[in-house]
Amino acid sequence: MTQVISISNQKGGVGKTMIAGTQAHNLADRGYKVLAIDNDSQGSMTSYLAKDTEIKLLEYNIDQEVTTGTNNSALLFEDDSKVEPFEVKENLHLIGANKKIASVQGETIELLDNYFFNVDRIKQKYDFVIIDCPPAPGLLQQSAHMASDFVLAPVNYGKFAIEGLEEQARSIRQLQKRLNKKLKLIGIVVNDRINRSAKQGQSQVEQLYAPMLEEKYGDLVFKTKLTRYTHVQHAIELGESLQEFAPKSNASIESQALTDEILERALVPEVEV
Repeated sequence: MTQVISISNQKGGVGKTMIAGTQAHNLADRGYKVLAIDNDSQGSMTSYLAKDTEIKLLEYNIDQEVTTGTNNSALLFEDDSKVEPFEVKENLHLIGANKKIASVQGETIELLDNYFFNVDRIKQKYDFVIIDCPPAPGLLQQSAHMASDFVLAPVNYGKFAIEGLEEQARSIRQLQKRLNKKLKLIGIVVNDRINRSAKQGQSQVEQLYAPMLEEKYGDLVFKTKLTRYTHVQHAIELGESLQEFAPKSNASIESQALTDEILERALVPEVEV
């Protein structure tokens, strides 16, 4: 059964796109069929996964007018959508985004229904759908949550990110009551470990906020904590997975450990590669 996971926090700068893109790569490399959907008008995950390939986000009709391209997630909000996933590599496809998705207009309920049914139809070909969400609450985030089984919430050690997490948890509870009873918070991943030696120990900020996070959310906090290694940013800039760029690096090891925890919590059986 397909598992749909939204990567979401109502605070920017916590690493949603990095986690969405690297986890999509990791799962695909393990033999799972993965569809990545970019629901953010900034299109950062699209830039990461598609690299310099000619993904069809915009096209021109016979009158040379700009139209929405067949690989654009804006089409997911249309009735009888003709959206086509773009092949990134074996086992990994992408429905990308650009500013076009921010201009989606119509009745909210109708748009949510269209998005849900289009994702539900397309997901049948995949083991996982990973949706990168914008930080702002609204149609783009809500549509992703409505179509999802799980929300994975990245967070960093800081007052505003933790407040964003609290707002996100509240939003999930409201959506569970109204639109998607099956939606669950699969976990919270800290994406803010500073690369420090054991002798240096934790930073003051980490010492302050780590206990608060653990006390409030307990086992929802993933055991794996992601460190801010330069390898991660370099891999993203080059459009490569961490496994391709630096397979033996600590960054890759941590990323794979997070994948293990996601699979365990989603109760997904292993596939033969």
